[in-house]
This record gives sequence, structure tokens and C-alpha cells, in this order.
Amino acid sequence: SPAWAGRLLPLGAYRSVPDYWAKAAEFLNHEAQGTRTLILPASSFARQTWGWTRDEPAQPLLDVPWAVRDAIPLVTPEAIRGLDGISAYPTPENLARLGIGAVIVRHDLARSTRNMSAERLFPQAKIHRFGEVEVVILNRNLGMTVVDSDRIPTVAGGGESLALLGSGAYRLVGQGASIVTDTPLLVGRNYGSLNSVSAPLADAAEAKDVHNRVIDYPSVGPFTKVVESGGQVRASSSAGDATSFAGSRPGRAVTAAVDGLATTAWWPRPGTQRGEWIELQPDTPLADPVLEVLLTASKPVRAEVIVTADDRKVTKRMKTGERVKIPIPGGMASKVRLTLGTAAAPIGVAELGIEHAPITRNVTVPDTSPKVRQFVFNQVFSYTEQLQRRFTVPRTMRVRVDLSACVQRVYVDGARHECGDTITLTPGVHQIRTGAQILKLTEVGFDPTGAPTTPLTHLKPATRERLIITNRAANDGLIGTLDGTPLTPTTINSGIQAFIVPPGHGGEFHLSFAGDHPYRQGLIIGSITAGITALLCAVATVRRRQARHEVLHITGGTYSAVIVCGGLALTTGWPILILIPLTWLVLRYTLIGRGLLITATMTMTAMWLARAPWPAANYAGDSPLLACACAIAVITMCISLRRGSPEYPQPTTPKSAPPPGPHSAHPAPEPAPAPPPADAPPQAPPPA
Repeated sequence: SPAWAGRLLPLGAYRSVPDYWAKAAEFLNHEAQGTRTLILPASSFARQTWGWTRDEPAQPLLDVPWAVRDAIPLVTPEAIRGLDGISAYPTPENLARLGIGAVIVRHDLARSTRNMSAERLFPQAKIHRFGEVEVVILNRNLGMTVVDSDRIPTVAGGGESLALLGSGAYRLVGQGASIVTDTPLLVGRNYGSLNSVSAPLADAAEAKDVHNRVIDYPSVGPFTKVVESGGQVRASSSAGDATSFAGSRPGRAVTAAVDGLATTAWWPRPGTQRGEWIELQPDTPLADPVLEVLLTASKPVRAEVIVTADDRKVTKRMKTGERVKIPIPGGMASKVRLTLGTAAAPIGVAELGIEHAPITRNVTVPDTSPKVRQFVFNQVFSYTEQLQRRFTVPRTMRVRVDLSACVQRVYVDGARHECGDTITLTPGVHQIRTGAQILKLTEVGFDPTGAPTTPLTHLKPATRERLIITNRAANDGLIGTLDGTPLTPTTINSGIQAFIVPPGHGGEFHLSFAGDHPYRQGLIIGSITAGITALLCAVATVRRRQARHEVLHITGGTYSAVIVCGGLALTTGWPILILIPLTWLVLRYTLIGRGLLITATMTMTAMWLARAPWPAANYAGDSPLLACACAIAVITMCISLRRGSPEYPQPTTPKSAPPPGPHSAHPAPEPAPAPPPADAPPQAPPPA
């Protein structure tokens, strides 16, 4: 039936990689040998319109260093954040900070969240086109660089924040920074998708849909969190959850229901709306609370809502777009819950509150830097439709307003301002709101540009401390030496490996990896071991052919079966124990042999897994049936069969015949005649 339906091959099957990828790689191998290449746009897995290679199609074709942001980047968390930043803003300045001098812009992804164009990204660069692939060479010799340590600005933020700043080198710190950003945000992340992050959270417990031990990539910078005032807001789910179906929409999280804006709203995650709820928990119980509600929908409809206060319940039908007050008599209430009922269209809650007991949720930037000179706020990495932040100004500051889109306006403490305005901020807490993606408040006279870097050549001695920036992700195994003298490692920019050059030192820099020598030794030892193993297998095969009459018996099989099957029960659940006697019965009383059963189950498993990769909806890796098939193969390999089973029959030995008697039906054979004496005359032959 799979062949009849045209589904015999797995999803994304392809015959070959298109020629334009080979031509683009050949061009880069010749033109970009002295730099690193970035592949854009970022993608969890390489799934092209012509086939799903899963790994990048350029991987086996490129001989030059390259980078890409995919679902499983093998670098440090801070470097992953840095990749997120340059994937969102791949400007020449941001690329140069990571030593990237060439870019591939592909247009053959099956599903891409961004439609990038090399011409729009790099309008002044020459575009080399190879079919569905565009290649841009920005700098052929952009590799390791050198920077003066005392000129590096400090940034309180995550690695992604550097893409929002100027050119040059920066140092990420947790406090005492000259530039304060609202990154990293405390959000929940769906690691299987690049862009599925939740709205900002008050604590990690709010990311209840993310079942990972760490809900997001760690960072040096202090986390910006939601601070609740007057109580707490909780919900059954929201469209802003990281694992929400069809992707997260952070602008539809619970914060939107209490932000004071009718244009934003809390929406439950897509699916069944009836029964979804949002709840207000005031700091102190309230007597006879009155709930204020404003519903919203894509079109005017009437909706049913159920309001409960502890053990009391009120059901009401109301129109979307109209503010309604719902009194809940009956005494004190510690929490008030609004549950959505039936409606002709999906319903969101634009505004929700308790009369005379407001509850707010404000995204608040930590106050960690008394010498701050610039504030940078953004909604690039968690788009909430309205950028709202609270932050602390340590002293009186005159700042200049810069917006990513000057058609937008910004409200600072309720006062409206535009691009280029200069405003005075007094010491204390302030609040901003704008629809722009990025807002910068820069103190007048401060230059936020990073420290300038120069290409690394032969390093001459200097009177100041310098850093050698390798433009490689930080790794404890990297060793840097200057004319044989080991250098102290450190990190710079977004988790990039650097080495400290003390004053007065110079020479040739050499970078090596501590695990390289043991790795090569392991290859040699492994090759020798493999050769010896192959020789022993050949000897065993010859001896086995010479002793075919011997019966195979697995010694110690019972103990192996107990250990392995016990491990399977612990890892996959107790129902797996049912397969142990079933597998034994199949091997004991059928003609199915051990090898056939293992081959059949593992072949089925491989074909099932090949249907779709993780994290596709029809990925089979989490299926209980798949675990059962693998368990049957393991049980078959370890279970021990007794002698005489169909697979290992007992050898038959002939019974000794009884001695012949006088009445035996089989008389004893006559003895052979004795040979004639040596001196006897020869006898004549018998007559014919």
C-alpha cells in the first residue's frame, strides 16, 4: 500500500544535490580561503524544495570554514545567542565582528521564516548568483584580529544584543556596564525551532510547556524578567507559549491582558478554546470583587464566559469590543478566574482587571550598572507588538532618542517623543512604550561604538595589554601561544575565544587544540584494534566451519537477558516486560529465527524513522510502538534458548544395537576369512 500511495520513499527524498550548490561551493573554495562563510537564512534543518538533506548541502562541498544557525549548533550558549543576533541583522559590521567575510543567501528552503535578498542586505556589494544561491564576498582576508583591552566597552546583555550595537569589539558583563540592554530576556524556548520563544516571563515556572531542564540558553548578562505588582496573573495556556501550535506569538501572552492597551490581548493557544482560562490572584483577598473585562475577536461576536471566585460562579454572555463589569457577590475571594465558553469565532481577552485592585506585569530591566551611558531596548528576539520596558536611571542623564523606524513614536513616562529628541531623565524608575523594534537612549557625548580591531599578522611588542580574537567559539581545549609562550585565555564579544597578550610581548601566534594529539592517537589505536578484531573474526569463522557438528549455545544468556530487559523496563516503562515472554514464545515455537526477527524489527524501525525528521509532527522517535520494536530486537539478542529449541536443535546420536541372539531377525555377519599362510601354494581361480 505505501508503494501504491506513492509514499514508499521518506519525506524529502531526492536524487542528488543541484549543480548550483557545487558551483557556489567551488567559487567559495577559491575566493574565501582566508575568511569564514555564513549561510543564510538560518534554518533548523536543511529542508529544500528539491529534497531534505537535513545537514547543510554545502557541508561536504565546502573546504573553507563556514557557520550556520541550525537547531543543534555545536558551540557555547553565548555563541548561539550571537548567531541569533547576526542571523537577524547580518550587517557587514556584525559579520566582521565574528570574522565572517563571505555570505551564502539561499532561496531553495522549503519553508523559511525570512525571505532574504543579498541585494537588499548588501546593496553595495557584488552579488554572484548560482541558480537558487547567491554568494557575497565582503572581505577575503577577514580572520583573527587584535584589539586593545582598555578600549573595549562593556555591555550588560546577552550575545544577541551585540547585533543591535555598532561595529567593533565588546565585552559582555553581568554588572557595571557602560551599555545596558534588555537582553537576555527570561523566556521559554522551543529548542526544535529557531524562532519559537515565549513572551517574557516572571519566573521559570511560567514556562510550564517547556519540559527541558534549562528553559533557554544561559548567558553572562543579567536576565530581564516580568515584575508583577498587586498580584499574579496565570492562565491555562497562551498563544505566546514557546511550544504553541504553528509557532509562538509572544504578543498574545498573559501580560497583554493587563498592559492597559486595548490593541493587545491574551489568547489561548490555538485549538479548543472552550474551557481555557485566565486568572487574577490579588495579593490580599477582596470582598465582593467586580471583574472588568474587554473581549476581542476578528469580528464582532457574542461570547459566553464563566467567572468564578473561589467557590462562586457567574455565567454571562457579552459582546466583543465592549467593556463589561461583572460583580461577584458572596464575600471574600482570593482569586478570580475567567473561563472562555462558546463563541462563533476565536476570542481573546484585551483587558482584564479587578475594580480598585489593579494587577500589572512590567518587563523590568535589572538595575546593575551605576555608570551606564546608553540603554538599548528591543523586541527583535521576542516580538510582543508593543515594546514596553521599565528601567532605572542611576543619575540625571540627558539622552538622545534613536528608533529603528523613525515613523514610530516613543512614550517615555507617558510623554511622546520622536527620533532625534533629547530628553532629561531624572534618577529613579522610568517606563517606555513604542511600536518600534529597537529603541536606544544614548547619553549626550557618549560614543557607543565598539573597540576597533586590526587583522592579526606578526604581533609586535607594545606597552599596553591587547587581546587576540580568534573568531572561534570559546572552547576550553583551545591553546594559544606566542612564540611558544602560552597565553591566558578569555572570552570576548558573544562567546568568542580570545587570548590576553601582556604588555611587551610579541611574536608569531599559534592556535592549537589540546585534544588533537589524543584524537590522532585514538585513530591509530582504533585502526590497529579493528585489524586485530577482523583477523580474530576470520580465524573464528574458519574454526566454526571446521566444527559444524557442534551445537551453538549462548552461555550466560539468562543473566544478560535479566540485566538488559531490566534496563529496558526502567527506561521505557514496565509494559515492555510483556514483550519478554512473547519474544521467547516466538523464538521457541515458530520457525522465525533470531537473525530474522532482529533484522525485521530494526528494518521496520529504520524505515519508520526515515519518514520524517525531528521535530516534525510525524516524527516517530517518540512513538511507544517504535520503542517496542527496538526492545524486541534487544530482547531477541539477549534472551537464551535451551537446547532442543527450533533454533538450536539437539544433536542426534545413534543408539547402540543390541547383541544378536539366536532368534534375532538380523543374524550376525560372518567373520572375514583368515589370510592364507605364507608358504601355501597359490589357489586356482574359481570357475566362471
